[in-house]
Amino acid sequence: AIRVGATTSAEDLAYFSNEWPLPMLLAPGDPVVSAIPGGGYRAARGTSMAAPHVAGAIAVLKSARPDAGVTAIAEALTLSGVPVGGSSSLRRYPRINVDAAHERLMQIETGWWWNPAEPGSGYFVEAANGQLFFSAYSYGADGRAAWYVASGAHLPGFFQAPLQEFGGGQAIGAT
Repeated sequence: AIRVGATTSAEDLAYFSNEWPLPMLLAPGDPVVSAIPGGGYRAARGTSMAAPHVAGAIAVLKSARPDAGVTAIAEALTLSGVPVGGSSSLRRYPRINVDAAHERLMQIETGWWWNPAEPGSGYFVEAANGQLFFSAYSYGADGRAAWYVASGAHLPGFFQAPLQEFGGGQAIGAT
């Protein structure tokens, strides 16, 4: 479940949006021109006007990155959102920015390192869609390579996964 609040055309938190210390995504909702039963259109206000914006954003992002889970999509929308608060609001919430969320979701972060003083060791890291892949390698005195690989979900500042050894070489950092 994702909490949704509404913004005004002045980019403020709509007066009818409840504020909570919990995460919430904002979208246009005060006013929104909407189709009405029987034909025609009229302006309406409410979080019920904002919720379809968020649902549509999630659908667009899921179609662009089908392997992305709800958590990764919500994180992309949250981290790329435009901070919005009301004149009486003590908190700021992210108003969705679909282009920025798409860019963030499609981004693949990679990195690698080696130590020239120890040409037989290094590591590689790739993070995408809330998943992290880490591998480290080393060559033993006998010339045999050993790779150590871990992959799994990660949160900002936290990663835990089983480390697997391939190649039968030495343990890296083991005592």
